[in-house]
Amino acid sequence: MIKFLAKGLLRDRARSLFPILVITLGVSIVVLMNAYVTGAIGGMYRSTARFSTGHVKVQTRAAIQEDVHGVAELALVGNQMTLKQLESLAPEMSFHERIYFGALLDAPDDSGETKYQSTAMITAVDLTSKRNEIHTLGLDRSLMDGRLPRAPGEALITQTFQRNIGLKLGDSVTLIGADMDGGMAVGNFTPVGTIRFGVAQLDRNTLIIGLEDGQEFLALPDGATEIFGFYKDDQYTYHRPEALEKQFNQQHSDPKDEFSPQMRYLEQQNNLESVMVIYKDMMVYIDSLFIMIMAIVLWNTGLMSGIRRYSEMGVRLAMGETKRHAYTSLLIESVFVGIAGTLFGTALGLLPAYWMQEVGIDITGMLSGDMSVMLEDRIRAQITAATYFSGILPGVVAPFIGALISGLGIFRRDTSRLFVELEV
Repeated sequence: MIKFLAKGLLRDRARSLFPILVITLGVSIVVLMNAYVTGAIGGMYRSTARFSTGHVKVQTRAAIQEDVHGVAELALVGNQMTLKQLESLAPEMSFHERIYFGALLDAPDDSGETKYQSTAMITAVDLTSKRNEIHTLGLDRSLMDGRLPRAPGEALITQTFQRNIGLKLGDSVTLIGADMDGGMAVGNFTPVGTIRFGVAQLDRNTLIIGLEDGQEFLALPDGATEIFGFYKDDQYTYHRPEALEKQFNQQHSDPKDEFSPQMRYLEQQNNLESVMVIYKDMMVYIDSLFIMIMAIVLWNTGLMSGIRRYSEMGVRLAMGETKRHAYTSLLIESVFVGIAGTLFGTALGLLPAYWMQEVGIDITGMLSGDMSVMLEDRIRAQITAATYFSGILPGVVAPFIGALISGLGIFRRDTSRLFVELEV
């Protein structure tokens, strides 16, 4: 029977061509949207984790309560002890101190007079020890010109910032800010390399210096504004560090001490929990929408095809085929059509998805500096195993539902009346 139905679909294009085209178009859109959303969300998570939240992040309870970022007065101190505690609890993770602070950058001319002044966002990270963050921040991949810092007083500057202030590599700049105790802090640094992260918020006015230089500038020995933790396998799944967060806070965080360390994992920061929920709901809505649209279209197609096939149904019933059997054959046909449309639609959807994965879409003009999450300036799709299977549900279920509804007309007709009306 299956072989018979398959031959019928191949030989009668009117029964299969239009439904397959509809399913192909719908499935291709679902596959493309799946790859696009997966890539966009994945890029956002990677950038936000690398530069803002980590897979886990430790701050003082006061900094978390006041929801501030990069405030030296609320920094963590005595971090060597905290790092040992973290590494004993989570040996599968690497932990890094970072210092974030703002300062006034003064760029002098050849005569030593101020040529340009601008506010700068300073990031102090470990660049030289075994715990360095060159790989974590992708500094080696982001380096556009010059070299990485190797000595105290050397720095990296973002390419956009360097061009805006007209600075040459090797020129000294002066940072003016406030130290941990509120006093004036002044330091000279020499940019030796330019970098580009591809994140507009960072590329605008960021300067990266060594961790020890940042601690000296802020009078913050063995201190940092944050401690970031990352899984060594670089794989993050939803709420993966939840047990670690609870264990650390129970053992090492004192609710009565506002300078006590407190850990949060990725989804607990920057409203990322709600973003993840929206992402999951979005994929369900996309699949449901296309199942509904294609089911309605294919339902109407089935009704039109049913009118044309009344003679065929009359002959089949006259030969002794039961209504239930005829109805079942329509459902099996719809499955064949759905499988064919799904295969063609998946192949069609993967073509633009691959282009978006390799080239991407430039969204630099859409980014603002006050966003709670960090977006890369080029959104790329991401083809995963789920992408290949994302079209199966709408591609097979939609024609099945259409045939399920349109085929009910068979049961509403008496066999004898069907013969009379169709003059069989």
